[in-house]
Amino acid sequence: MDDRWKPQDVVVLSLHHGDITLVSNRRDGLVTAIGECILCEQTVRISDVDPIGLLAWRAGRMAQDVLSDLSSDDREFLISGACSKCFNEMFGDSTHPRHSDNGGHDDA
Repeated sequence: MDDRWKPQDVVVLSLHHGDITLVSNRRDGLVTAIGECILCEQTVRISDVDPIGLLAWRAGRMAQDVLSDLSSDDREFLISGACSKCFNEMFGDSTHPRHSDNGGHDDA
């Protein structure tokens, strides 16, 4: 039997903001992290996560150091549970078109 068709390995990682499901069926050892935004409840999928880096972060290392291959949006989702859209709506984003000199508020 071809090992591409073996069942996927699935692990649920409990974080302070909810559970993240880690799915792996790849030979390179990377996993896909799947979770739900705590604000909009949209499903977020993060591909190519290094499980060793994820465990190092959970053990207290800085996410930007041990998960440097992920985007800052993906790392923020793991840390806060907020998807990039919700996070940017809460805290602003200088690249977001609504951001202006009035601190990102529309009521200047």
